[in-house]
Amino acid sequence: MTLQPRHDSVFRHYNQELVQVFCYFIAALLGTVLLFRKLTQHLLAQKLRHCEYLNESPSRQQLRIVRYWSILTSIIRGISYSQIHFQGVFSWLSPPSAGKDFLLIIYWSLLTFMLTYKAIIHDSEYYERIGFRAAWISVTQVPLIYLLSAKASVLGYFVGSSYERLNWLHRWVSRTLLVTVTIHGGFFMREWIKVDFFWSELRIMPMVTYGIIAWFILVWTFLSSLSPFRSMAYELFVLQHIVSAVVFLWLLWRHVPSHASYFIWISVGAFSGDWVISTIVSIYCNVHSGGIGYRLQLTADDDDITTISLENVLLSWKPGQHIRLWIPRLGPLQSHPYTIATPCLSANRSSKNNLTFIVRTYSGISKTMNKYAKRPQPYLRAFISSPYGSSPAWNAYETLVLIAASTGGSFTLPILESIVNDPMQTCVSRIRFLLLARRRGHIEFYLQRLPTSIARAAASGIYLAVEITITSRREDEGPLSEEDEQKLLYNSGEEDVEKADWSNSEGDSYPLEPGFQHISKAEDEEENENAALNPAQEDQASSRGIFYTRGRPLIAEYLKSPLEYTKDEAMVVVCGGKPLISEVRNCVAGLLRTGAPVGGTAGIHLYTEEYGL
Repeated sequence: MTLQPRHDSVFRHYNQELVQVFCYFIAALLGTVLLFRKLTQHLLAQKLRHCEYLNESPSRQQLRIVRYWSILTSIIRGISYSQIHFQGVFSWLSPPSAGKDFLLIIYWSLLTFMLTYKAIIHDSEYYERIGFRAAWISVTQVPLIYLLSAKASVLGYFVGSSYERLNWLHRWVSRTLLVTVTIHGGFFMREWIKVDFFWSELRIMPMVTYGIIAWFILVWTFLSSLSPFRSMAYELFVLQHIVSAVVFLWLLWRHVPSHASYFIWISVGAFSGDWVISTIVSIYCNVHSGGIGYRLQLTADDDDITTISLENVLLSWKPGQHIRLWIPRLGPLQSHPYTIATPCLSANRSSKNNLTFIVRTYSGISKTMNKYAKRPQPYLRAFISSPYGSSPAWNAYETLVLIAASTGGSFTLPILESIVNDPMQTCVSRIRFLLLARRRGHIEFYLQRLPTSIARAAASGIYLAVEITITSRREDEGPLSEEDEQKLLYNSGEEDVEKADWSNSEGDSYPLEPGFQHISKAEDEEENENAALNPAQEDQASSRGIFYTRGRPLIAEYLKSPLEYTKDEAMVVVCGGKPLISEVRNCVAGLLRTGAPVGGTAGIHLYTEEYGL
């Protein structure tokens, strides 16, 4: 695998023109996404102004161009949300969603065009022509891979997305690079073996050896990044992945000739720049008047759940964001992302907030934390890195459907709390909250906070329904209390379950399936805004607003009821594992494709947050 200057000069001019086409494509794609994002933000801002100042439904104020835009985007969402998910041991082979697949097909089509256009000519230069073409295509992709992996990513700024939501594209572009590099090396090797020149080439051109080693590094990175191997020892995977990334750049620097090395230096700049920015951000977050870092307390609720608490943190965040947590005593070389499970009480940097994280015990650092939490004094020194995550404007939608599995409640509950505690007028008038767990102990933290949100929703005139679903029963849970036995209802469609109405702000009533508890809007809104929430009110709201079920819910039916009566736009938010994510995706896509009467013209939006390694 070599880029010999003598031969490359024959094809270099045309190959560099193709490289420019690739760069123009990436720039055009980023520009299109940026324009789409800015237009969407403008429309959402208009909706919020209507809700705040005009106090009326924004759907009635829509211009014709806005309605057409909503119809177009609704069609695109209906196509792009679908996802195929394999069950069982082959679940890790499940492809991305249809929208991501479409983007990958466009990307692969462009690379295929670049690789084959005016290159499939069976003459004496056929192997070199394809080999050099694949070399330029490969080295052009390297900066894109490192930019996509950066936590302080320029690409993330343009598309309005945090690093973790671009990670899937980082993996797939890396896999594509492995394919193009294999083509590059394979065609040259075929030519050398054909004329019995392979070993002589290795002796004459040391750069070829570096290229072969770089290919093996790519193969190793691909295999170690596959989900079954990555999850075996995630901490080890992260360390070797960073080392492999550094070694790979050095090998490329030794392999690629000087006239193409600027791609390598762009990658070095992206990699090192991200580390510098991350270090500066970490210093900013952890150096304060009280010292360096923060005092961390671990609480083991049981063997499955660990609660992490940080007090008096000089940090502000938005619902759904996460931070990276480093606990040197438990993992000197490890920092892990955890979703913040508590709302931010003050956005002022000088104000102190409390951070809480709910961690499910698996292996590695989570298991170590659970064991350490059972010690007499489970206090440690921890360091945090700035909150990450870019979320939409939750308060710009008429209906919110929040679905979470187990500790995914750390993502959805702060969203609910931000809506019901928001002092400004929002467009949200209906919220449905579903929390699934195998055991009740896994979600006890969220159950303790839900009554306050229910009471505040009632005081704000927001119609809120909360459903808790326990999906299985374990023997070590012990007997259920009498109260729980009365609340735990199986998904059997019992006729004696009380039915309720889901009403809009104008008093129109729609029948709902069992389990939708209606919280009435107070007659005097001003009095409700100033009313104090005493424990009696919270208990009353809890008994009226929480519905307990046993078994696995039918997601399609659960979504259809609140969404089909929404006059404006609705947002479905789901946080969980791959099976739950894919099921919700397909259900929302089905509602959009079948023309579900949501918002008349606007339709349903979907936001997914997948946890896992």
